[in-house]
Amino acid sequence: FEAYFSPETKKNQWYYELMTIRQTAEEKVEDYSRRFKKVLRKVNGITDPPPVPAALQVRMYLYGLNPLLTFLVSTNNPTTLNNAITRIKLVETGYNYVSTKSVSLNVPVAVKENAPLPITP
Repeated sequence: FEAYFSPETKKNQWYYELMTIRQTAEEKVEDYSRRFKKVLRKVNGITDPPPVPAALQVRMYLYGLNPLLTFLVSTNNPTTLNNAITRIKLVETGYNYVSTKSVSLNVPVAVKENAPLPITP
């Protein structure tokens, strides 16, 4: 079933998406997390154990986060993706309590995005 509906080129495209996904400057953590998990589900499929192990999932997720938030989550050393997401939501909420306008989460995350992989028929 999976082999029929997920040809190798599609799987490669999903891996590429997962490795290059980034939180945009205006994007909330909740939205970035949803996008990340959607692509991760495509890559992992229904196999057990999943092709992307838990530790690598966390690293990929943190790598795509806003850099101002990443270090605040990585110091907690989350072992699962859900732990990382829970922690980053707390950190983001904490920024909402900052009364000064000098702290902003709107920083450019990536100077240049990778070009998309060519899809061959």
